[in-house]
Amino acid sequence: MSKLSSFGFRGAIRLLLAIGIVVALGSTFRTLYQNYAQGARSDAAYAFAAEHPGVLEYIPCSCGCGLRLRHTSVERCFIASRSGLDGRDVAYDEHGAGCRECIDIVHEVRALHAAGRPLAEIRRTVERAAAARGTPLWTLTPDVPPDR
Repeated sequence: MSKLSSFGFRGAIRLLLAIGIVVALGSTFRTLYQNYAQGARSDAAYAFAAEHPGVLEYIPCSCGCGLRLRHTSVERCFIASRSGLDGRDVAYDEHGAGCRECIDIVHEVRALHAAGRPLAEIRRTVERAAAARGTPLWTLTPDVPPDR
């Protein structure tokens, strides 16, 4: 007689429940760690979005938020609305904090922007990266104005 059959039906159920709990906790701890690890990257993405009005509003997002949340650009993943004369008074959108794809896009844009690349080139770079991953661009992002 095998050891598993000596547990009986109730023992087998308890064992399966214990395994399920361990798997669930492992998944929860993994998610918590990933959120903690990307916290600084998320903070930097929010700061860039807030401090650079007129940049991310022309950059499309490929995470699917255009369909689910009706975002029109990657800026909307971080900034819900802007007010004030210079657009620097912001209301934040929580979506960006937990979306690795949105955070990655902003960091790519931030690096290219810091290197002095024109906004139209930055957008093309983001679009090409999404195409290389086979990821559609789900946002109806406005075109970059010719002077940008």
